[in-house]
Amino acid sequence: MMRRNSIIAGGLTIFMLIVVGATVFYFYKQENFDTRSSAESTVAVIRISPNKDNFDIDTFKNYGVNIATKSYDKILKEGAESEYSDFLEIYKDLGFKTLRFPNGCHIAWYNWKNPEDSTQQPVPTVEQVLDFANDANSEIIFEMSPMGFLDPTIRNDTYLNPCGDVVEFRWDEQDIRWFVRKYTVERKNRGENYIGLYELGNEDWGYGNQDLGRWLTAKEYVDAAKQVAEIIRSEAPYVKILGVSKWDGEVWGAQEYIDNANYFDNITIHSYWHDRVWADAPEGESLVSIDIVTSKGLDDYFSSFNSTGKFQRPAYTEWNIHCWPDSATGRPHRNNNKFEHTLYILEHILMQSEYNIGLTNYHELHPVEDNRKTYGGCNLIYKNGEQYKLTASGIGLDAFVKHFAAEHVKTEVDSPIFSYEPYGYDSRFNFQSLFASSAKKGDEIHSIIINRNTGEDIETTVNLIDYSDRVKYDMYLLHAPLLSSEKEEIKLEKIEEDKTVKNGFIINVPKYNAVILEIKKEVCIPDCANKTCGDDNSCGGKCTNCPEGKYCDTGSWQCISGGQGECAAADIWGVGGEADGKISGYDLSLMLANWKCRGGTNCVKADIWGKGGNRDGKVNGYDLSKMLSCWKRI
Repeated sequence: MMRRNSIIAGGLTIFMLIVVGATVFYFYKQENFDTRSSAESTVAVIRISPNKDNFDIDTFKNYGVNIATKSYDKILKEGAESEYSDFLEIYKDLGFKTLRFPNGCHIAWYNWKNPEDSTQQPVPTVEQVLDFANDANSEIIFEMSPMGFLDPTIRNDTYLNPCGDVVEFRWDEQDIRWFVRKYTVERKNRGENYIGLYELGNEDWGYGNQDLGRWLTAKEYVDAAKQVAEIIRSEAPYVKILGVSKWDGEVWGAQEYIDNANYFDNITIHSYWHDRVWADAPEGESLVSIDIVTSKGLDDYFSSFNSTGKFQRPAYTEWNIHCWPDSATGRPHRNNNKFEHTLYILEHILMQSEYNIGLTNYHELHPVEDNRKTYGGCNLIYKNGEQYKLTASGIGLDAFVKHFAAEHVKTEVDSPIFSYEPYGYDSRFNFQSLFASSAKKGDEIHSIIINRNTGEDIETTVNLIDYSDRVKYDMYLLHAPLLSSEKEEIKLEKIEEDKTVKNGFIINVPKYNAVILEIKKEVCIPDCANKTCGDDNSCGGKCTNCPEGKYCDTGSWQCISGGQGECAAADIWGVGGEADGKISGYDLSLMLANWKCRGGTNCVKADIWGKGGNRDGKVNGYDLSKMLSCWKRI
């Protein structure tokens, strides 16, 4: 009985030592390594959790574009081979994966059956666009009008689309079957690229019935669109069908889509900033539009379809800032060559990655023949003599494509509140000064931070949760003198390279600028070759090498004769955070805190043994058995 009690008491003692040691280490780590405490001296904190909210960013993989239908002629006409090559090069450099055709409102007048009879010219054939998409490694999203399937009582009424075009075509079942067989089924059977995405209409919620003096209703549209979906699927059941919608205080047609969910794979929603709140706004107004308009619309979208899983991720087949009709009039941000547009495009695509948008197409990119740079459009490129260059908006997208990673991770922002109330807006217009989004590739973290505050640089602590005690980062600054600065003044510059710091480092985010961080773990491998006890191990610690028969005394840092040398490696921590010549709860707590770790200084310390009696780069049962076998032996 006495022996049994002794065993139980011994077990309880070891358990208490583990608990006490772990608790001591926890509070020591909180005080010295949890970098959130350093935020007390900074204005803002950004917390990145590399192991939370992880998902592939489909906005990145499926990002696409609209090309103006009549602009194809500039690259397809006879003698335009060089122009075609130049345009294709910049298209591919921007990484587009989908191409929407015909371009938005052009569905009203583009005659895909006989393109030469289209009322506006010049236009390409469907085959020509498919060939370009093949060269560009893009998939076509084809806009197929459902107007021929409206109720017969309203089918032949006169309709104007949101662009003011008369809707000319009423394709019937025979037309649609011919199209799907020709451009989907037969091309797929021949091993060619084919149309696998069909968007049924374009902004049909904005179709005005001129005979009845009212808008087309969601029920009228969905009843027609589901008939078209049924025809397409009967020919090609593998394609995806997109229905159209919008948000304007509510999601247009939400209940109709829920009631007919089997006919559609996804629902599109278009996002524009169209001066929804009239006020004497300052420059920078567009940067907070995603808080009050876009994010609100997406939140309502998800709420509307919370019971219909397939619609939980909308498709953005059109989005941009409102940058037409004339760049010299209206809001200051209606010029696609202003720095504000650079930041807006970057912020908007980052926001889409936060919401995990399933499909997104910017509006628009098209080839140009001259070097105009400030016309009233949203083109991502312009012509500088014979060479294509990025507009201000193109620079924003390019920064995302070149510097963001593919796996989303959780990012939390705590920054000063910036208010637009002084400019005539109501109390809803109070926003975080900083907008941030992060992603990772392997262990490397990419984070983009935009300061939307008009007059204040923001000192910011960047804290990576459960990542590494020390990190190494590159930092880029995307900046211009003013939001109204022209494209030529916009710069993306690397301002830090391979900077090694403790996790929880502090950066400055200048007003109305963006900072791009590319962060890696700093893992130091001790170098003790040809060194002895007490020598610098090149990682901020000391070597413990001694001749055979001696061990390294970590108090005096001398090689001492004795039989306990095999336990010196287990002395990894003590009261002051260094080895203390004892094997105790401090050492055990450091080991347990780094159990199965992947890197970092403390991970290296905790790796004391492995198979064959040598360190093996892991912290596991071998190390624990060595620690317990040496318990209180030195």
